Amino acid sequence: MSCYKISKDSEYNTFQNKMAKKLLKYLQDIEEQYKLLPKLQELKSSTHDRRLVYNANHKLMQDAMKKAEENSIFRSLVTTVNLKYGKGNFSYFKGSYQEPSYLQPFSHSITLPNSEILNPVNAALSRHLFNIKKRGK
Repeated sequence: MSCYKISKDSEYNTFQNKMAKKLLKYLQDIEEQYKLLPKLQELKSSTHDRRLVYNANHKLMQDAMKKAEENSIFRSLVTTVNLKYGKGNFSYFKGSYQEPSYLQPFSHSITLPNSEILNPVNAALSRHLFNIKKRGK
């Protein structure tokens, strides 16, 4: 894993490589120790609380989609047909029916870094400092 800048000075470069490898091994060891710890049932949220958070996020996303649709040029050019039942749809175009198209499942997920879960305040601060730091050439 090479996520550090390589210097042209070979002496500094070997020192940097050694330090980066030590740091990477250290961080991997810490991560393994976290993974070995038992999951505390006391810290788990109830299914009711998780459902409330899910519903709140879902409502926020729906509101954001509605606002985006209001000002969308693309949405003003096309017709929207909501499917309420069935597994597919077909269309009537230029005097004939088109082949049916069937719906396919689609899902996505994201994984948060451990720092976001273990220490979200420090992670937000690190992100902020990274964003405001001046970029070098």
